[in-house]
Amino acid sequence: MGCLTSAWRSFTLGLIVALSVSCAQVGTPPGGPKDVTPPVLVEALPSVGSSRVKPDKLILTFDEYVQAKQWRSQLLISPPLPGSVEVIEKGKTLEVMWDGQLQDSTTYVFQFGDGIVDLTEGNPARSLIHAFSTGDELDTLMLKGRVLGVVDGKPRSNWRVLVFEEPWGPDSLNSGALPSYVGTTNEQGEFSVIHLPKRSFWMYALNDANRNYQWESGEDLAVVPFRVKAGVDTMLVLRAGQTKARTLPYLSDGQRDSTGFARWKLSADPQLGDQFRLLLVDSLQENQEYQKGSGGVARRNHPILNEVEVDGSMLMIHSWEADWDDMAWVVVWEHASRWPGDDSDVDTLDVPVPRLSSMVSGELRSKPMGKQLPDSPAVVGWSVPLTSVDSTRWSVWADSSALEVRLVWDDGSRNVLLDPTQGGWPQGSSIRCLLAPGALTWGGGMLTDSLELAWDIQSPEALSEWVLLLSGIECPGFLETVDAKGKRMELIHVQSDTTLQFKGLLPGRYRTLWWGDPNDDMKWSDVDPKAWTEPEPAVGMEFVELRPNWVVESSWALDSTACRVSR
Repeated sequence: MGCLTSAWRSFTLGLIVALSVSCAQVGTPPGGPKDVTPPVLVEALPSVGSSRVKPDKLILTFDEYVQAKQWRSQLLISPPLPGSVEVIEKGKTLEVMWDGQLQDSTTYVFQFGDGIVDLTEGNPARSLIHAFSTGDELDTLMLKGRVLGVVDGKPRSNWRVLVFEEPWGPDSLNSGALPSYVGTTNEQGEFSVIHLPKRSFWMYALNDANRNYQWESGEDLAVVPFRVKAGVDTMLVLRAGQTKARTLPYLSDGQRDSTGFARWKLSADPQLGDQFRLLLVDSLQENQEYQKGSGGVARRNHPILNEVEVDGSMLMIHSWEADWDDMAWVVVWEHASRWPGDDSDVDTLDVPVPRLSSMVSGELRSKPMGKQLPDSPAVVGWSVPLTSVDSTRWSVWADSSALEVRLVWDDGSRNVLLDPTQGGWPQGSSIRCLLAPGALTWGGGMLTDSLELAWDIQSPEALSEWVLLLSGIECPGFLETVDAKGKRMELIHVQSDTTLQFKGLLPGRYRTLWWGDPNDDMKWSDVDPKAWTEPEPAVGMEFVELRPNWVVESSWALDSTACRVSR
């Protein structure tokens, strides 16, 4: 992490307040541990750590009544036993029985995961591991380390650490291979995997949501990108990142009205910058787009006139024709790239034929709210395409004075922009806008009741400025500025120490994140299970509070971890 110092200076009071704060740990603190009492092992035959034994069963006795719940999916035995295994419950005792003879001079490790729980509340016995040796010595080597979030640096508790013997390789991650040894992180993210032989291993840690000892897409993951030798005293640090879950977005059954306005609901919310195109199915292979032609005939090799619009999770097409019901359409969803060097992800969604219905009448979907910037147009959004806008039925006042505005609207649009004809909105004023009946009309309807809107305009002295002095840059990377809601305000490619200035910001809380790019490929890469690489370095600073009419000057010094990569 780096360290952050800030100074606030008031324009009006000339007051400077210096404050030293630590770098942020991005993210929401995890909830406290549950108040549970797990069953405790009080006796074992053979005893834990025994040597020169060759039992035909393992007997475990606990301090309360227990049951072996889903033990078949939770019990891991290394090395695997030659025959079948059974677990028998007897009150406070469990017997683990197996067929076949054990190998000579071998350490056997039984790891029960969450498979043993108390009878009343179902609390699992924690870190229940039993080991014994059929030879003279018990394997006693270990691997120890800590799992931390790559961005926030916070420990990842109750994660599983999975250790695999050679010749296991990273490709086995996606084939469902089970680990040979398992550990669990504590509240500090620390782990110890014990009873290991003198060998080298592959290992990774994951937030094993379904407790099946296997990584699945969407589960957070941390990998060690090299083989590690058991018994090495080095405390391994695993940096945890996010993996993308496999999703298949789709469109729900749609509706259309008599004007051809059709809409569907997307199963996932689009992000800013996403692009949508409407294509006929057979054009996918020919890579040819279609437009609506005369008589509803689709013509090739022309741009699409019937544009796709998205509002929230609603996808809309403004001029669907009945002739299109017999055609096979798809929507191509091109997801915006988060980083300049990223390739765009593309999904293809089948378009269900929209049902002819009256749909809902037009409703207000968006309006100016709170405090607006003086040079920003006000937007009034409707739920359906508008067929006309009568400017004589719009009245706008700034405080108590009438204000002349220009209405900007395209035929078939759902949005009307209000823009003052002279300069911007009067700074520091309160705006009131009245829409009289008939101000808006749409297919089959019109505004029948008066509608009043109100908002305020910021004055220059109400805005804020933030100056950030960034130092300790040892590799290329990106500086991302976000607001309190996580919305990206700016992304700047940085290659050396620099000073950044952000003017005209609304008062509120802001922070920056440093995304290191040591390989300079113009993108930040998270953990990659297929390539078996850990995340590129990242670090976040804490929120800075911007107050009206104040300047905030901050210094952020990154240390060497901001460009650290494992070798």
